[in-house]
Amino acid sequence: RSADDSPRRYRRRRDRGPNDRALVNPLSNLGTTEYRLHDYKSAEQSYLRGVKIVEDSGGGADKLMMRPLHGLGATYLATQQYDEASVALKRALDLSRNLDGLFNAQQVPILDPLITSLVELERHDEAEREFQYSVRVAENVYGKQDAHVLRPLDRYARWLERMGRYTTARVLHAQALSIAEQAGGQQSLMTVGPLTGIARTYRLEFVNGPEE
Repeated sequence: RSADDSPRRYRRRRDRGPNDRALVNPLSNLGTTEYRLHDYKSAEQSYLRGVKIVEDSGGGADKLMMRPLHGLGATYLATQQYDEASVALKRALDLSRNLDGLFNAQQVPILDPLITSLVELERHDEAEREFQYSVRVAENVYGKQDAHVLRPLDRYARWLERMGRYTTARVLHAQALSIAEQAGGQQSLMTVGPLTGIARTYRLEFVNGPEE
Protein backbone atom coordinates (compact mmCIF):
# COMPACT_ATOMS: atom_id res chain seq x y z
CA ARG A 1 0.00 0.00 0.00
CA SER A 2 1.44 3.36 -0.96
CA ALA A 3 1.97 6.07 1.59
CA ASP A 4 -0.64 8.35 0.09
CA ASP A 5 -3.33 5.66 -0.31
CA SER A 6 -5.52 6.97 2.51
CA PRO A 7 -5.42 10.59 1.27
CA ARG A 8 -6.47 9.37 -2.18
CA ARG A 9 -9.43 7.52 -0.69
CA TYR A 10 -10.36 10.65 1.27
CA ARG A 11 -10.20 12.77 -1.87
CA ARG A 12 -12.48 10.33 -3.70
CA ARG A 13 -15.03 10.52 -0.89
CA ARG A 14 -14.71 14.31 -0.72
CA ASP A 15 -15.20 14.63 -4.49
CA ARG A 16 -18.53 12.82 -4.46
CA GLY A 17 -21.37 15.19 -5.17
CA PRO A 18 -24.50 15.61 -3.05
CA ASN A 19 -26.40 13.26 -5.40
CA ASP A 20 -23.91 10.39 -5.43
CA ARG A 21 -25.56 6.97 -5.05
CA ALA A 22 -22.89 6.03 -2.52
CA LEU A 23 -24.64 8.40 -0.09
CA VAL A 24 -27.91 6.42 -0.02
CA ASN A 25 -26.91 3.83 2.58
CA PRO A 26 -25.22 6.39 4.90
CA LEU A 27 -28.36 8.53 4.64
CA SER A 28 -30.47 5.50 5.55
CA ASN A 29 -28.19 4.82 8.53
CA LEU A 30 -28.55 8.45 9.59
CA GLY A 31 -32.32 8.27 9.18
CA THR A 32 -32.46 5.13 11.32
CA THR A 33 -30.49 6.84 14.09
CA GLU A 34 -32.76 9.89 13.95
CA TYR A 35 -35.82 7.62 13.97
CA ARG A 36 -34.61 5.81 17.08
CA LEU A 37 -34.04 9.18 18.75
CA HIS A 38 -37.65 10.11 17.85
CA ASP A 39 -36.39 12.95 15.67
CA TYR A 40 -38.92 12.02 13.02
CA LYS A 41 -38.69 15.23 11.02
CA SER A 42 -34.97 14.82 10.48
CA ALA A 43 -35.42 11.11 9.76
CA GLU A 44 -38.02 11.94 7.12
CA GLN A 45 -35.64 14.35 5.41
CA SER A 46 -32.77 11.86 5.44
CA TYR A 47 -34.89 9.08 3.95
CA LEU A 48 -36.47 11.41 1.37
CA ARG A 49 -33.03 12.55 0.25
CA GLY A 50 -31.97 8.93 -0.19
CA VAL A 51 -35.08 8.15 -2.24
CA LYS A 52 -34.53 11.20 -4.44
CA ILE A 53 -30.91 10.28 -5.14
CA VAL A 54 -31.93 6.83 -6.37
CA GLU A 55 -34.81 8.23 -8.42
CA ASP A 56 -32.63 10.90 -10.01
CA SER A 57 -30.06 8.28 -10.98
CA GLY A 58 -32.74 6.35 -12.88
CA GLY A 59 -32.93 3.56 -10.33
CA GLY A 60 -36.63 3.53 -9.49
CA ALA A 61 -36.62 -0.29 -9.56
CA ASP A 62 -33.29 -0.46 -7.77
CA LYS A 63 -32.74 -2.53 -4.63
CA LEU A 64 -30.91 0.47 -3.21
CA MET A 65 -34.33 2.13 -2.94
CA MET A 66 -35.74 -0.36 -0.44
CA ARG A 67 -34.04 0.87 2.74
CA PRO A 68 -34.95 4.56 2.45
CA LEU A 69 -38.51 3.69 1.37
CA HIS A 70 -38.93 1.31 4.30
CA GLY A 71 -37.51 3.85 6.71
CA LEU A 72 -39.68 6.60 5.29
CA GLY A 73 -42.79 4.47 5.68
CA ALA A 74 -41.88 3.56 9.26
CA THR A 75 -41.33 7.25 10.05
CA TYR A 76 -44.71 8.22 8.63
CA LEU A 77 -46.32 5.40 10.62
CA ALA A 78 -44.68 6.62 13.84
CA THR A 79 -46.15 10.09 13.23
CA GLN A 80 -49.59 8.66 12.37
CA GLN A 81 -49.39 9.75 8.75
CA TYR A 82 -50.98 6.49 7.70
CA ASP A 83 -51.78 7.34 4.11
CA GLU A 84 -48.21 8.47 3.39
CA ALA A 85 -46.89 5.43 5.24
CA SER A 86 -48.99 3.06 3.16
CA VAL A 87 -47.73 4.58 -0.10
CA ALA A 88 -44.03 4.32 0.84
CA LEU A 89 -44.34 0.85 2.36
CA LYS A 90 -46.37 -0.54 -0.54
CA ARG A 91 -43.75 0.76 -2.93
CA ALA A 92 -40.98 -0.89 -0.90
CA LEU A 93 -42.98 -4.12 -0.68
CA ASP A 94 -43.60 -4.27 -4.43
CA LEU A 95 -39.90 -3.69 -5.00
CA SER A 96 -38.99 -6.49 -2.58
CA ARG A 97 -41.33 -8.94 -4.29
CA ASN A 98 -40.12 -8.02 -7.75
CA LEU A 99 -36.44 -8.32 -6.86
CA ASP A 100 -36.36 -11.12 -4.27
CA GLY A 101 -39.45 -13.21 -5.06
CA LEU A 102 -43.10 -13.14 -4.07
CA PHE A 103 -42.63 -14.99 -0.78
CA ASN A 104 -39.19 -13.86 0.36
CA ALA A 105 -38.74 -13.56 4.11
CA GLN A 106 -37.06 -10.13 3.86
CA GLN A 107 -40.41 -8.48 3.10
CA VAL A 108 -41.87 -9.23 6.55
CA PRO A 109 -40.43 -6.09 8.27
CA ILE A 110 -42.09 -4.06 5.49
CA LEU A 111 -45.31 -6.04 5.41
CA ASP A 112 -46.11 -5.70 9.12
CA PRO A 113 -46.13 -1.86 9.27
CA LEU A 114 -47.99 -1.74 5.94
CA ILE A 115 -50.75 -3.86 7.47
CA THR A 116 -50.88 -1.54 10.48
CA SER A 117 -51.27 1.46 8.17
CA LEU A 118 -54.04 -0.17 6.15
CA VAL A 119 -55.89 -1.18 9.31
CA GLU A 120 -55.70 2.38 10.66
CA LEU A 121 -56.98 3.68 7.31
CA GLU A 122 -59.85 1.15 7.44
CA ARG A 123 -58.91 -0.12 3.99
CA HIS A 124 -60.24 -3.51 4.94
CA ASP A 125 -59.94 -5.35 1.62
CA GLU A 126 -56.31 -4.35 1.19
CA ALA A 127 -55.53 -5.14 4.84
CA GLU A 128 -57.05 -8.59 4.56
CA ARG A 129 -55.11 -9.31 1.38
CA GLU A 130 -51.84 -8.45 3.13
CA PHE A 131 -52.82 -10.42 6.26
CA GLN A 132 -53.34 -13.45 4.04
CA TYR A 133 -50.06 -12.76 2.29
CA SER A 134 -48.19 -12.62 5.60
CA VAL A 135 -49.47 -16.11 6.45
CA ARG A 136 -48.48 -17.42 3.02
CA VAL A 137 -44.99 -15.93 3.34
CA ALA A 138 -44.43 -17.72 6.65
CA GLU A 139 -45.81 -20.99 5.24
CA ASN A 140 -43.59 -20.81 2.18
CA VAL A 141 -40.44 -19.86 4.08
CA TYR A 142 -40.80 -22.19 7.10
CA GLY A 143 -43.47 -24.76 6.17
CA LYS A 144 -47.19 -24.86 6.87
CA GLN A 145 -46.82 -26.66 10.20
CA ASP A 146 -43.92 -24.60 11.55
CA ALA A 147 -44.31 -22.52 14.71
CA HIS A 148 -43.28 -19.38 12.78
CA VAL A 149 -46.74 -19.43 11.19
CA LEU A 150 -48.40 -18.86 14.59
CA ARG A 151 -47.71 -15.13 14.79
CA PRO A 152 -49.20 -14.09 11.42
CA LEU A 153 -52.15 -16.43 12.01
CA ASP A 154 -52.83 -14.86 15.41
CA ARG A 155 -52.55 -11.33 14.09
CA TYR A 156 -54.90 -12.06 11.21
CA ALA A 157 -57.41 -13.84 13.48
CA ARG A 158 -57.47 -10.99 16.01
CA TRP A 159 -58.19 -8.51 13.23
CA LEU A 160 -61.05 -10.72 12.03
CA GLU A 161 -62.44 -10.68 15.55
CA ARG A 162 -62.43 -6.87 15.52
CA MET A 163 -64.28 -7.02 12.20
CA GLY A 164 -66.96 -9.21 13.79
CA ARG A 165 -65.97 -12.23 11.70
CA TYR A 166 -65.89 -14.68 14.56
CA THR A 167 -66.36 -17.94 12.66
CA THR A 168 -63.57 -17.12 10.23
CA ALA A 169 -61.30 -16.08 13.11
CA ARG A 170 -62.06 -19.32 14.93
CA VAL A 171 -60.95 -21.34 11.90
CA LEU A 172 -57.57 -19.58 12.02
CA HIS A 173 -57.22 -20.09 15.77
CA ALA A 174 -58.00 -23.79 15.25
CA GLN A 175 -55.32 -23.97 12.55
CA ALA A 176 -52.87 -22.32 14.94
CA LEU A 177 -53.82 -24.81 17.67
CA SER A 178 -53.07 -27.72 15.36
CA ILE A 179 -49.66 -26.24 14.52
CA ALA A 180 -48.87 -25.57 18.20
CA GLU A 181 -49.80 -29.13 19.21
CA GLN A 182 -47.65 -30.62 16.45
CA ALA A 183 -44.72 -28.36 17.27
CA GLY A 184 -44.78 -28.65 21.05
CA GLY A 185 -47.38 -31.20 22.11
CA GLN A 186 -50.82 -30.72 23.65
CA GLN A 187 -49.35 -29.46 26.93
CA SER A 188 -47.18 -26.85 25.27
CA LEU A 189 -47.53 -23.20 26.25
CA MET A 190 -47.82 -22.47 22.52
CA THR A 191 -51.37 -23.84 22.64
CA VAL A 192 -52.52 -21.20 25.15
CA GLY A 193 -52.88 -18.41 22.60
CA PRO A 194 -54.93 -20.40 20.07
CA LEU A 195 -57.13 -21.92 22.80
CA THR A 196 -57.76 -18.48 24.29
CA GLY A 197 -58.55 -17.19 20.80
CA ILE A 198 -61.10 -19.94 20.16
CA ALA A 199 -62.79 -19.25 23.50
CA ARG A 200 -62.80 -15.52 22.83
CA THR A 201 -64.54 -15.93 19.46
CA TYR A 202 -67.33 -17.94 21.11
CA ARG A 203 -67.76 -15.28 23.79
CA LEU A 204 -67.79 -12.42 21.28
CA GLU A 205 -70.21 -14.32 19.07
CA PHE A 206 -72.57 -14.80 22.02
CA VAL A 207 -72.38 -11.13 23.01
CA ASN A 208 -72.44 -9.52 19.55
CA GLY A 209 -74.22 -12.06 17.40
CA PRO A 210 -72.90 -14.40 14.72
CA GLU A 211 -70.76 -13.45 11.76
CA GLU A 212 -72.76 -12.11 8.84
